[in-house]
Amino acid sequence: MARSPADGYTVLYGGLTPLVAYAAAGGTVPYDPAKAFTPVGLGSLGYPAFVVNSALGIKMLMAPYKGPVMVDLIAGHSQTSLGFSAELEPHVASGKLTVLASFAPKRLPKFPNTPTFAEAGFPNMEMPGWNAFFMPAGAPKEAVDRFNAEVIKAMTTRPEMVEWRTSVGGVYEAWTAEQFADFVRAEHIKWRRMSDDLGIKVTP
Repeated sequence: MARSPADGYTVLYGGLTPLVAYAAAGGTVPYDPAKAFTPVGLGSLGYPAFVVNSALGIKMLMAPYKGPVMVDLIAGHSQTSLGFSAELEPHVASGKLTVLASFAPKRLPKFPNTPTFAEAGFPNMEMPGWNAFFMPAGAPKEAVDRFNAEVIKAMTTRPEMVEWRTSVGGVYEAWTAEQFADFVRAEHIKWRRMSDDLGIKVTP
């Protein structure tokens, strides 16, 4: 994709992990993720929440985890995790899980009684998960702007898309291509800094 023609017809749909976080943590990719693509438009945006097993106290230990974390959390084998609204909602409703705080700038629609980390006294904890549309670097601005406008129209007016966003508890920002590009640049900076500060590194 990074080597594809910047003709305005070639489009990538990708997200935070492959396009930002992996390389920021030292993962090897055959391109510069900050320069190889032109941000076009936001497809989906969500914020994880911090959850615990309702029957357990909190004992924090950060460690790599390879199991089905949500299943183990409900069973009591794991005590804390992060999760998005759609996967958490049924277990929160049943009382098996408790949401402590969200990484969003404002309270999540699915959990209106759950504070954000900022409200809980921990500012600068926003951590969105997202997927979006990109074109190869150098794509014509006219093509970028038109595609952006069509994405926004679909995400905000098509009933099936609005219903989907509501059902999964996601949020949406009708950003212009320029606004979304600013967001992506800030994500690259944030994840590089966080990876360095916390020692998060991809291991072979």
